Amino acid sequence: MSRCHIYFAGDGKIIDQAFQPRLPEGMIRCYLTQNEVVGFGHQLVKALIPPPAAEHPGAAQPGPRIMHAADAQPFQRLREKMEREWVPGMQTLLDIPTASLPALCDADFLYGPKTEDGSDTYVLCEINASSVAPYPDSAAPKVAAAVLAADPFCHQAALISLRGAAVQRSAAEVRNPCNRQISWDACDRASFVRGTGIAGLLAL
Repeated sequence: MSRCHIYFAGDGKIIDQAFQPRLPEGMIRCYLTQNEVVGFGHQLVKALIPPPAAEHPGAAQPGPRIMHAADAQPFQRLREKMEREWVPGMQTLLDIPTASLPALCDADFLYGPKTEDGSDTYVLCEINASSVAPYPDSAAPKVAAAVLAADPFCHQAALISLRGAAVQRSAAEVRNPCNRQISWDACDRASFVRGTGIAGLLAL
């Protein structure tokens, strides 16, 4: 561990995060389009939970990620925190305008200790600003609109091959003037996930 000292000391970029006892309850992936929550994914993560000896090896595999729309009731407290406190706080701290936030990113949370009134708290696990797929189908219209608005060339496309038919239909609903289809490679990828400012959430 001594050779890794520089990554933990001073301005080191590795965070020594405390183990969360509620890990067996799963991880919540919060999907955002710029400063708006557009969906959630809930998955039982078993990587750090040794399965009982009597169970077969497959018991150690993670469960499926269940997708939910942004208005899913179990996650409204998290949604409120993200949209009203944490993302605006990051934008203020790092001076990031909403238009410069990624068209699609996600923040992963573990459940923290419950409050005295029984409400959930959340502990940030990681943030992803690339390789975010899959994400909820219900988020596709917001993602497509953000992508088309971000880049003048992409804005001329009626259909963009981002994630199959769901996003293609959503892009079409934006009603752009040109009736032509272009590949995702033809667009500037940087306009889809612009910058890594979202990582500023780690500072909150």
